[in-house]
Amino acid sequence: MGQAPFTDEKHVFVNLGDGTYFHSGVLAIRQSVAAKVNITYKILYNDAVAMTGGQPLDGNLSVPAMTRELHAEGVRRIVVVTDDR
Repeated sequence: MGQAPFTDEKHVFVNLGDGTYFHSGVLAIRQSVAAKVNITYKILYNDAVAMTGGQPLDGNLSVPAMTRELHAEGVRRIVVVTDDR
């Protein structure tokens, strides 16, 4: 959202880990929805807070719970991609 006024890009991608999402990243997503910016967040679900050295999450956040939370925040499209079949 902060870079939107300073770029000609019509759409941007943001990589976000689940640990950062759990800690504070959901607030960035909430702000992006409120500002109606054209952005795709790719959330890596790896059960770690990698930005600070790989500590475990401070809580329990499953993929289904995360998608329900994102939907409640107003995210219009949610896609889950997995190696599992």
